[in-house]
Amino acid sequence: MNDLKSFAGEASALVNRAVQYTGEKLGRAEHTDLDAHIKELLQRADNAKAQTEQLLKSTAAVLHPDPTDRAEGFVLNKLEKIGLEKKNQKPSNLAYLGGAMLEAGAVFDLISSSYGNSLLKVGQTEQKLGDCEKTFILTATTEYMQPLKVFLDTDMKTITKGKRDLEAKRLDLDAAKNKLKKAQSKKGNSNEMIAKVESEVKNAQSEFDKQAETTKQLLEGVSLFYENQTKSLKKFVEMQANYYASCHQYMQDLQHQLDSL
Repeated sequence: MNDLKSFAGEASALVNRAVQYTGEKLGRAEHTDLDAHIKELLQRADNAKAQTEQLLKSTAAVLHPDPTDRAEGFVLNKLEKIGLEKKNQKPSNLAYLGGAMLEAGAVFDLISSSYGNSLLKVGQTEQKLGDCEKTFILTATTEYMQPLKVFLDTDMKTITKGKRDLEAKRLDLDAAKNKLKKAQSKKGNSNEMIAKVESEVKNAQSEFDKQAETTKQLLEGVSLFYENQTKSLKKFVEMQANYYASCHQYMQDLQHQLDSL
């Protein structure tokens, strides 16, 4: 019986919200404006979500340029498995090139020791570059992209639910207010009936205020994401700098080796 009453109450609330929403869209019902601070926080959260999604896609395009990988969800849907997939990753283009040079070097070394030896040394370096690239991609994916995805999948989903709940409580409040307005303007309604509707308004106001505070706290928490992501961004730059420095060093060493042949 209690479950039935609860279901009936929820159904009634949904109907009231729909009626209130429709009335607002048609300009027939008044509505409560959100606090200016909450409005600003909501706008910031929307901007953070949109920009973070773009950052995630753009970074994925750089770290995983093969559109097939991205289409298959390698980056966006399997980040949590990146450590397990490390051993199963296909060789990079640099690794393929290095392997081809090593194979060709072994053959040409029998014909021309100079050309064959050069191919062997370049092939070894290309494979080193491939390993360096793989390490950079894996590290950048887990330490820079992963926090972006976590923000979208957890923080933003919680905030989105908070926004929906706040809108629902706002509709409940305005529906109660409009109900009270009609009750007060209609002749013949008893003081007891009006008092009952006033109590509904009071309860709805209390629920709305509680949800507004909860939503505000969730929205203010976005600033912590900015702080953490600033640290992740610095790490990303450091990883990228180390990656290019290592590649540069490999190539300088290779040039010296070739010059000495």
